[in-house]
Amino acid sequence: MNPLVAIPLLLVLLLALSAARLIRRNRLYHFEIWLRPWLRRRRELSGRLPPVGPDRCRDLLFCFVDHFEPGTREADPEQSAARFRVWTEGWPALASRFADSDGRRPQHSFFFPPHYFSDSYLRGLAAMDWQGVGETELHLHHENDDSASLRALLEETVALYARFGVLACQGDPVTRRYAFIHGNWALDNSLPGLCGVNDELSVLQATGCYADFTFPSLHRAQPRMVNVVYRAVDDPDRPKSYDHGRPLRAGRPPAPDEFLLVTGPLGLRLRRQPPFVAVEDADVTGGAPGTPERVRRWVRQGIHVAGRPEWIFVKVHTHGAPEEHREALLGRTAERMYAALCEEYGDGVRWRLHFVTAREMANIARAAEDGRLGDAGRYRDYWIPPYLTRSLRCSGRYEAAAFLPPAAPVALPRLELRLESPGPAANLELRAGLLRRVRGPMAALEITPAAGGAAAASGAGGLAAPGAAGELVLTGSGEVELFLLDGAGLRGPQGPLAVRERILEGDISLSRFVLQLDAGTPSRLEALPPGQGGVVS
Repeated sequence: MNPLVAIPLLLVLLLALSAARLIRRNRLYHFEIWLRPWLRRRRELSGRLPPVGPDRCRDLLFCFVDHFEPGTREADPEQSAARFRVWTEGWPALASRFADSDGRRPQHSFFFPPHYFSDSYLRGLAAMDWQGVGETELHLHHENDDSASLRALLEETVALYARFGVLACQGDPVTRRYAFIHGNWALDNSLPGLCGVNDELSVLQATGCYADFTFPSLHRAQPRMVNVVYRAVDDPDRPKSYDHGRPLRAGRPPAPDEFLLVTGPLGLRLRRQPPFVAVEDADVTGGAPGTPERVRRWVRQGIHVAGRPEWIFVKVHTHGAPEEHREALLGRTAERMYAALCEEYGDGVRWRLHFVTAREMANIARAAEDGRLGDAGRYRDYWIPPYLTRSLRCSGRYEAAAFLPPAAPVALPRLELRLESPGPAANLELRAGLLRRVRGPMAALEITPAAGGAAAASGAGGLAAPGAAGELVLTGSGEVELFLLDGAGLRGPQGPLAVRERILEGDISLSRFVLQLDAGTPSRLEALPPGQGGVVS
């Protein structure tokens, strides 16, 4: 065939093939919902990051959310447990190799569904927060519910998770809050048969949900709000109320009925093969790992709160349990992604990098709404307090009515805690302060610090004698060990308790005390700060 005829014909065929593929992908990816808003958003930013002053340092907030389902794809219990173990062992090890501009390790937000619940899974997830590498939130698949049944399911699930310190926020009293990802993307009844509740946004708010992290999605559930952090008002009479909303703006706090939605990067990118464009939806998988180029592409979407252009929000997502994604999430490919983030966005001059959990990203967005300025990392706990799992670790299920962390290294926390199943192996650990551990058959523990001894004290302090750090009240039956900072002491009604031994845990020296608990009789002790402790017996 004549080349003058063949080449144009080949080009026509290539264009036809590209058009056919685009039409097919339009049906798959629903461009009719989000492409026009994306183009409009891109035009507003001229394809660049929003401008800031010449001497301003940008803050990059990087949040990794995981639809974490160990039993997905009909995995048997053994395979599910193996998947979970890979994460509890591999993720802290990987995270320990990197740090952001605040010296903080990468964070992973595990959105965990109740249909895979087990005590061992919840304890393992709680341990991630204790180790400083992630937090647990709520992922929920539900079908054909109504408002009442959904509310009951949410309240039951949140209460169950809270017995492990998950979704239980520090405070006096402790409150239950959570972030949410809807199973199958079907938020607010947006996909028929996969939800059923038109007023789901209202039900979520009423049960303690502070933000949704479901999107982006390449399904019909995707909202027309693209590459933006926004608020939506629920319409209980129609599905998909979040399809439109109000982008967050600095200096404009939300109305009570406005629900927060944090979306991740979504858009198109060029490619070499037909149809010459591909979709970028910030889904990190084995087939689409977080390469340095993808990292730059996520950042270039310029997601920010209006009026605070120097704070850039990047939320990416994954389904982290299946084996085929392991290299991209825990292997060398993941290492390259975190290395690119640290090297390109953590110089402290042009960029400050902040690894944040879902809760912390929502807090920083809320701080922007209130007009806060400067280093975004200061606002990680601005609105929703940390979960108990950051500061407290217990060997079994428990119920905490109050917890405020100690206000100083040698102070006591404010704590009211009851164990569901006290026994000789019960073990309670506290991250900071004068008291670090209680071990043995304890049923309940109440700690009241001296006035000013706990952060944001509620006024319950001041019950201990002058010079004491506070009061401990324990109930149970049997011999209990208490471990305090070396040099501290305990005093009961009969006088000071003797120090049984001094031990070293890591780089912290502790004194061990022993107390005999009598069933039905609370034991009261005064905690004495270093310098007033007892003698070694």
